[in-house]
Amino acid sequence: MDGSRNEVTLNALETLDRIHEKVNLSLVVYMTNRERVSNGLPIDLMGDGTVPIILSGIELVEADLRGVNFRGVVLDRALLNRSDMTGADMTYVSAEDADFVGVHLYEAKMDYAKFKGSSFRLADMRYASLIGSDMRRTDCTGVRLRSADLDHTDFSDADLSGAMISASGIVEAELVRARRRPTDKSIPGWRLNENGRLYNYLNEISDDTP
Repeated sequence: MDGSRNEVTLNALETLDRIHEKVNLSLVVYMTNRERVSNGLPIDLMGDGTVPIILSGIELVEADLRGVNFRGVVLDRALLNRSDMTGADMTYVSAEDADFVGVHLYEAKMDYAKFKGSSFRLADMRYASLIGSDMRRTDCTGVRLRSADLDHTDFSDADLSGAMISASGIVEAELVRARRRPTDKSIPGWRLNENGRLYNYLNEISDDTP
């Protein structure tokens, strides 16, 4: 794990209690997670996997959310600023119009999730995976996306001003109308085609090209 993760003011047990207050977890899920936290394991909000947990509008600022299993959880309009979500599983999460300002999402799993309209300003998303995720109209100013997997991630109408992005793992990331689209300098070998998709122009150059 990256040693530069955020300092938190809400520890894992306090975070669990805050979640329980918001959604009234079942006794089994709550007590199981208290035991997990006591043993140094991350919170698991997957439950029985049949009914999604709704945490819309929850406030978890500067919270310890490292490794938490949010898979399929609804976090629309949630306030998660400056929290530590290192290695969290946010696959299939719905977190539209949410605030992830300054959140540490190093190595987080964010595949096939819905983040439309959310703010990720200054978030650390290095080595995160956002395969197939909806990042339309997001504020990604100053986001660190080095070595993130952005295969088929939709950044249409997003603000990527000052974002640090590398070409590693990018396959047809959607950047239609994105502000300050990544340049050839920030993503070596990659350009936008007429449809706003990234492609590796180096693949089109033959070995015989002078």
